[in-house]
Amino acid sequence: MTKEKLPARDVLAYSGGAVATGIFSDPLPMILIAFYAMHTSVSMAALGAVLLLSRVLDAFTDPMIGILSDKTTTRIGKRKPWMIGGGLLGIFAVYFFFNPPAQAGVLYFLLAFNFYYLTRTLITIPYFAWGSEITRDYDERSRIGAYYGIFLLIAQLVFMGLPVLVSSPILPLFDSAEFGPEMVSFIGWVGIVFIPLFLGLAVAMAPAGKHVSTHTESFIKMVKSLRYNRPFWYFLAAKGIAITGFGIFFALVIILLDSYMGLGDKVPIILVVLTLTQILSMPVWRAVAARVGKHRAWGIASIVHGLLMPVIFLIEPGPDSFFVFLPYAMVIAVMQAPFFMLANPILSDVIDYDILKSGVNRAGNYFSIDSMMLKGVGALAGSIGFWLLAAFHFDPKLAEFTPEAKFGLLFTIGIVPVVFFVAGGLMLWFFPINARRHAIIKRRIESLAARAELELTNV
Repeated sequence: MTKEKLPARDVLAYSGGAVATGIFSDPLPMILIAFYAMHTSVSMAALGAVLLLSRVLDAFTDPMIGILSDKTTTRIGKRKPWMIGGGLLGIFAVYFFFNPPAQAGVLYFLLAFNFYYLTRTLITIPYFAWGSEITRDYDERSRIGAYYGIFLLIAQLVFMGLPVLVSSPILPLFDSAEFGPEMVSFIGWVGIVFIPLFLGLAVAMAPAGKHVSTHTESFIKMVKSLRYNRPFWYFLAAKGIAITGFGIFFALVIILLDSYMGLGDKVPIILVVLTLTQILSMPVWRAVAARVGKHRAWGIASIVHGLLMPVIFLIEPGPDSFFVFLPYAMVIAVMQAPFFMLANPILSDVIDYDILKSGVNRAGNYFSIDSMMLKGVGALAGSIGFWLLAAFHFDPKLAEFTPEAKFGLLFTIGIVPVVFFVAGGLMLWFFPINARRHAIIKRRIESLAARAELELTNV
């Protein structure tokens, strides 16, 4: 079968949109949640409750946005109008979330957090669905995923590196690189510039994608038909389990570094180094994915990630912990890279399976369910992390911690996620759609679409 090769301009234009989504992507939301825990009056238990309750809203907004973007028809395509609208709202959402008043309480956090995540949904669900339509080639999707991951991490590198830059002798705007109120506000303003700039370039320059649906269907029929896509539910379960480990880790790692290890001023440096490590590892993971398959590459990374987590118990807090934690965290960062670059391409293959079975392109709906699961599981995992810390009486605002509180923090971040990383990785290893099976799916859906077009021409 002839391999499809996209022009570099198309790949770069689409992937560049990830720079705009970087302000909405982990670890920034987790940093902001930890920031609210340490610099506002919101308690740990309240944070956990808000994270969990906020997912109720997603149960309504995510599927609605996915379905509407699937049914949208405009001169510039199905997905681009939603990204434009989401980008405009995102400017205001980032401003409010990154600039809480000194007296901000749980109500402010609830409103700002949900507004922030709503605009993230308006942008990312159509954006990811769009990516599944630009190409249906198995390896080209890995290529787009790699470039998307690199651009996303470049954006995060900018956001993580800003505190280091603006507190250095080169640009001494701040006295410290810590994520304090003024620094968080400054990062938010940079994100406000990035959102319209890079989304605008992606919308203007990247192709709208290929439409292969042969008919439409009612909402009720669409919902019922999703039940029979077994690869989708398998993927969702495997990803959800692995993401639970991610959610606990990302929710607590800033608290671990700042409050426990005393490395608050070095957190931006650590994040910059880790982001660079992930960027440099992506070509390696792309080669691994080409050799063993996207799902197995991610599965390997997830299992190794989990097995490395208990090492956190061996790192003693204090200034010298920086030189021990950094190389350890760099290895962890390498194992996190496949999530950023391979999850969406795998889901795109699952969507092709559904197109073959139904003749309908529901990419927006599938990515909306995936987004809802991702945010829901992430929030639940973060809530679990915060509730466990509360159970062990760990308070990041305190200067000293009891042995019980210290153990609770290390247990929650170093032991609890292991089960989720390993179980999710094993499930990903046995994922049913590989390169050979997807090649058959791709050939059949393109033949189906060609026949449907011929029939329409003959009417």
